[in-house]
Amino acid sequence: MAVAFLFGIGASTAADAGVLSSQKPINCSSTPFPVTPVNADGYGVFGEITVNAVFADGKVQSVELVSGEPALLKTTEAALLRYNCEKTEAPQTLTMTFEFENSYAKRPRPFPVFDSRNTAIGSNSLVRGYFPTRVDAVLNVSEMESGRFTPLRLLEDAKPVSPGRNPRNRGDWTVTLVFLVETDGKPSNITILSNAPPAVRDAARTALERSRFAPATYGDTPVPTASTKKYQFLID
Repeated sequence: MAVAFLFGIGASTAADAGVLSSQKPINCSSTPFPVTPVNADGYGVFGEITVNAVFADGKVQSVELVSGEPALLKTTEAALLRYNCEKTEAPQTLTMTFEFENSYAKRPRPFPVFDSRNTAIGSNSLVRGYFPTRVDAVLNVSEMESGRFTPLRLLEDAKPVSPGRNPRNRGDWTVTLVFLVETDGKPSNITILSNAPPAVRDAARTALERSRFAPATYGDTPVPTASTKKYQFLID
């Protein structure tokens, strides 16, 4: 049995005035992403849409278009109405942005190649796609000053423990984890993207939970960011 390990980080952050959202996040157990709509010619409709969603009693009660492509509103509203969230003491409105990307189109890079603000943009996309109600982790990149954002760093790389030679675990498995790194450096909101057996997925999750990170910072202030990490298991 051999276990190979691959690692990749894409993080981002912010904390000075105007950079980090002042909105209070809502914890949700289910946040399905909107289905990409199709136009009359059979092509997908892509772009961004920003909405105000009113949460109460653990559900989204109403959705209002703020800006973006109107053709994306119906599918965005349909997804939001399926959210399952913790109940808040009073109705709460979140301003949320959803990105509908064409996977075949190359995404333009607004900053020079080595500008860390590109990493911040990548983090925003992960947050909006996987943790949309964690609005506190969305960065206002347009307000960020060049050179002040430092992406998160891996401090201790915990290797995955083999899940064993159970016949169900045999195979070449890739487990990608999408997660947040909080201001204390701990990973949270771990989402597993893999069709690997449960024991293999659990091994990857445990390794991530045992790893240590230095959180991203804007200036001297730590900020929550989204990142990805990939494990590869070869079990014979």
